[in-house]
Amino acid sequence: MWTDPIVDELHKIREEHAKKFHNDLHAIFADFKEKEVQSGRQVISLPVKRKLPQPTNDEERVDSPVA
Repeated sequence: MWTDPIVDELHKIREEHAKKFHNDLHAIFADFKEKEVQSGRQVISLPVKRKLPQPTNDEERVDSPVA
C-alpha cells in the first residue's frame, strides 16, 4: 500500500500533540484556542450554512413547476 510521507508526518505530529494532553479532546481544543489568541491574528467566524432537508419521492417539491 502506498503511503504519503507528508500525511504520515502530519499524523505523527497530531499524535504527539494529543499525547501531551492524554488524548483529552477538550484540553487539545483549549490549547489550540490559546495558540490562536497568542498568535495575534484576526480570526473571522462565518455563519454556519445549513442544508435544507430534501423532500422524499412521496413529498411534493415546492420548487418544481406544477403541470
